[in-house]
Amino acid sequence: MPQPIRILVVDSSAVRRRHMRAIMAGSDDLVVVGEAGSTTRAIELARTLLPTIVTVGNSAELDAFSLTASIMSSAAVPVIIISPPQHAREGAIRAVKVGAVAFVEMPETDGSAQRKAVAEVTYLIRTMAEVKVVTRHSRGQKPKTGSNAKITELPRALRADTDIDVIAIGASTGGPQALHAVLSKLPALLPVPVLIVQHLSSGFENALVDYFRDAGPLAVRMAEDGEPMSRGVVYIAPDNHHMGVDRAGRIVLSDAPPENGLRPAVGFLFRSVRNAFQERALGVLLTGMGRDGAEELARLREAGAVTIAQDEATSVVFGMPREAIALGGAKYILGIDEIAPAITELTRNREKRHSRAWL
Repeated sequence: MPQPIRILVVDSSAVRRRHMRAIMAGSDDLVVVGEAGSTTRAIELARTLLPTIVTVGNSAELDAFSLTASIMSSAAVPVIIISPPQHAREGAIRAVKVGAVAFVEMPETDGSAQRKAVAEVTYLIRTMAEVKVVTRHSRGQKPKTGSNAKITELPRALRADTDIDVIAIGASTGGPQALHAVLSKLPALLPVPVLIVQHLSSGFENALVDYFRDAGPLAVRMAEDGEPMSRGVVYIAPDNHHMGVDRAGRIVLSDAPPENGLRPAVGFLFRSVRNAFQERALGVLLTGMGRDGAEELARLREAGAVTIAQDEATSVVFGMPREAIALGGAKYILGIDEIAPAITELTRNREKRHSRAWL
């Protein structure tokens, strides 16, 4: 019989902690192993109780974001931040920055909105229970590179011969931080457009765009159906729409059924890019749970495209990249800090070739 998921409930309010206990009590696979009402106690219990996951209620009395950062720098346990609806957009951005695996709005008044939030919390707890997070080091510290990391130097011949017209990137759990790291190192004059599918809780795609805009010099915006792609612009797939591209270089948004329960799906993007660009595409699969995009990355590589998968040592969840690597879909397996330099090198000759007249 599977072991129950061990939950540490953190909230400054004893009433809200009892509410969370009551929610978990209705499920045999969820067990609350401890609760804390302060930051100090929460960090102590995260270290000693070894919970599977921590839920942290945000309030004026307890800063969930600072606490999450402290937990991620010491105990490295998956954290779900639960917050009242006020300032939800700013909260989502901060949650991403400090390394929380999810951010959920929880209305304080009973009703359909709260019941929906409760269902989302229990779903996320079960989903994120398998996530193996890495310690988020404080500024100035460098994470240790694991022995299982495979660092690949790009051959000079490939750099000289590459002719790429579009970059497609997919990510899930841990993706916002990984994408921010990549975007922060790309040049302002990147000569190709970038298309990104990031699995995210519903309603927070605008917060994601804001977060990425702060990363570096590239323009970042929500993709719109039918708009022509432009060089040096990053397009984010909107919530509940698949994103692709046609052969004329226009964005295509689709209401096609979810793939593996996901919309937008990375697989949809990679298939579209393969059909439209073949060997003129660069596909990148970053950290994430499951296998979305893995098979499609392999098909991209078969079509002659350049493909990259994030390595295990720097992935928060080595699910999607692992599946792609197992299928032979990754030409290069790179640490997160190596991906932007690789993209820069692989697109360096794009301006000289002018294979497509991006605006």
